[in-house]
Amino acid sequence: MADASVVLTLIHLAALAGFHEALDYPVRFTVWWPWLFGYLVVAPLVNGIVAVYVSRLARDWGPALSSPTAVPRPRFALADLLLVLIYTCVVLALLARVRCPLWGSPIARNETHACAMLKCLVSTESTWRQTDSDGNGVLDYWTLDVAAFYGMKDKQGTRLEFIDRMQADADLRPETRYEGQPRTPRAWDGYLYRAMEFDEAGRPYAAVPLDLPAGLARPDESVRLRACHSTKYGFCAVPEVYDVTGIRTIIVNEEGVMYGVDTGSNVPVLQWPGTDPTSSTVNGRNWNVIK
Repeated sequence: MADASVVLTLIHLAALAGFHEALDYPVRFTVWWPWLFGYLVVAPLVNGIVAVYVSRLARDWGPALSSPTAVPRPRFALADLLLVLIYTCVVLALLARVRCPLWGSPIARNETHACAMLKCLVSTESTWRQTDSDGNGVLDYWTLDVAAFYGMKDKQGTRLEFIDRMQADADLRPETRYEGQPRTPRAWDGYLYRAMEFDEAGRPYAAVPLDLPAGLARPDESVRLRACHSTKYGFCAVPEVYDVTGIRTIIVNEEGVMYGVDTGSNVPVLQWPGTDPTSSTVNGRNWNVIK
């Protein structure tokens, strides 16, 4: 019985360490309350049942271990195995619900993928500028939308496809049209994306007029758009469902440094937050550099 108590105590200490690790990252009550309930209510109850089970094993098998002539009286039952399985499932479920290093949470994973997507957009913008992908004869950045990096066509009519179709579908305000485009944005791994509209001084990113022949941006339609900037751009990633698929809003610009903050919603940020975003706040919360 004493050994069982030691084991259960170690389990509780490990769980408590996981809880503190979860609190090291900005979490909300709706994220960690099931874990806390499980730790304070479910775990002690299950541990008590397991302790009784261990004491039964000691009682039944103890004489057999101490005396070669004694006959053990095993009392295994299906309920005993179910208790072990239930306890294991409870622990795994709770670890998956919070940001614990032993198990990846959906929110943390989605935010990691959002950062990877923004890095991809930075790389794409660099290629776009170097190769004049929009064919306007000027080495500039595309600032109108995200969908263009998939759906835009070159002068030969070949789709660019710098990003995947599913990533293009996650554009909150697509201006570029392509075949199979959804009527409403579809989140990519829990996040949606938006081209920001204004730089730190409030000047529009989409500053340079661009004449697009029919078929390049929109099928069978020639358009003139303010869609480029010679030196700047900005993109924003927001969770599809705040506090469920993600928490932080993440932004990036031509410098390639990502910043994140919990804005309390999934409304995209349209203006770059100053020359030093870390000194700017949203609802009292500071932007933090994401490495």
